[in-house]
Amino acid sequence: GNMTVHVTATGVTEPINEVSVGIEVSGTVAEVLVEHNDLVEAGQVLARLDATMLSAKLAQSIASLNVARAALKEAEATLQQRESEYTRLLGLNESRDGALVSEQDLTSARASRDRAVALVESSEAQIAQAQAQVMLNRTELSRTEVFSPVRGVVLSRSVEPGQTVAASLQTPELFGIAE
Repeated sequence: GNMTVHVTATGVTEPINEVSVGIEVSGTVAEVLVEHNDLVEAGQVLARLDATMLSAKLAQSIASLNVARAALKEAEATLQQRESEYTRLLGLNESRDGALVSEQDLTSARASRDRAVALVESSEAQIAQAQAQVMLNRTELSRTEVFSPVRGVVLSRSVEPGQTVAASLQTPELFGIAE
């Protein structure tokens, strides 16, 4: 006939692969979407940080970029004016054998034009710097959500809503997931 055998054993189960999930940015945890022992899928959102401060930083960096672009337009207009003035003085100097334009005026106009060229270059560098800051702030803002890298079971959860997470020297571990 049929025979049923029950086996009882004690021990510790170990996951094949355990993944520590952390976050790269600092902030206040707005919500935690999983609990201990929950099944999660790869790419599932586990938690979200409050993005208010990072959104404000992004808005500030976009405004700085717009200021830098406006400064470039002003610098280009100044360069055009200084170049025109220098060209006019050169033309006068050549047509009148230098009688109307002193060497000091020409040197001063050339220096003024060269300063305007440097101002344009400086404004272009400030735009590049502001664009880099915008990219950095967008990247930080995109990292306010914590995603599961694997399909598995949540083994540990070490974060609660309202808690501040500081990602300074080492990425803090928020979740442990067994694949």
